[in-house]
Amino acid sequence: MQSPPDESATQYAVLAIVPVFCIMGLLGILFCNLLMKKGYHCMAQKETDEEAAKSDRTGEGRGYLLCEV
Repeated sequence: MQSPPDESATQYAVLAIVPVFCIMGLLGILFCNLLMKKGYHCMAQKETDEEAAKSDRTGEGRGYLLCEV
């Protein structure tokens, strides 16, 4: 019994896309770790105003902010 051609194409698409997303996630973790070694910090969400004020008081500035205008 063979599956219809649409079903096999879908399976091949999934088999091609899933490893790409896994590799992208691993590269993101690697990139974040490299940035952390340089003093930056990676976050999955934006800083709130309270967190930004707290980090300014403690001396931990945002790593990606090069200069203020």
